[in-house]
Amino acid sequence: MSSKLVVEIINLPKNFDNERLSELDNTEISISYTQTYLKPTNNVIKKHVDFFLIIEDQLSFMEVFEITTAIRKSEQAVIFLLIEPEHEVNKLFYLKIGADIVVKIDESFDVLKCMMLNLGRLKVQGKPSLLKNKQFTLNESNLSTTIADKEIFLTKNEFRLLSLLNKTPNVTISYRQINEYLWGKKENTQAVNIANIVFKLREKLKQIEGVDKCLITVRSKGYMLDITKDPTKIL
Repeated sequence: MSSKLVVEIINLPKNFDNERLSELDNTEISISYTQTYLKPTNNVIKKHVDFFLIIEDQLSFMEVFEITTAIRKSEQAVIFLLIEPEHEVNKLFYLKIGADIVVKIDESFDVLKCMMLNLGRLKVQGKPSLLKNKQFTLNESNLSTTIADKEIFLTKNEFRLLSLLNKTPNVTISYRQINEYLWGKKENTQAVNIANIVFKLREKLKQIEGVDKCLITVRSKGYMLDITKDPTKIL
């Protein structure tokens, strides 16, 4: 694999055996920690995570439920849940609410590492096709664009507009062409609606300084994606 798999561990107990964690840490896996999971609201840029590892420990049944469902609503990462042996009766329920793999907390982390590496290889082999140039990577599976290693999440029409412009960079796409592509209408061009989408798209691209300047308005004609300059070097 060309880059490390990212594992975020949630609710790591203070007295947890660090030697067990060392079984996970290697040249192919990067570990980060958080005490809980809060669903992002206004921040459209999120770090990429391949696996969430939730450690049940002192979490209540409801807390596990809330964390798992919150992750599942906004993430595509694989969720591992480590539960206390006496709570194995809840395994089926946890799987139904979105946990992908539920194992006992005393499971070897070396085993978990092998599972993650194997799943990571499957993700690489079966990952969705990406529309890519040297500036923008567009991922249709979650309606996002990645620029300078930062992922920005878009609405359906924002993503489709950026995809259209990205197909023929440095070429003006007319209002009529955009109208037909977004709404399937050749007539009654919705210039105001298009301008509104462009405005919101630019606002999101501003999260990375200078990138919004790549989206050019061509007066009385339409819009163009200018990739003559690398926006990542504007930073």
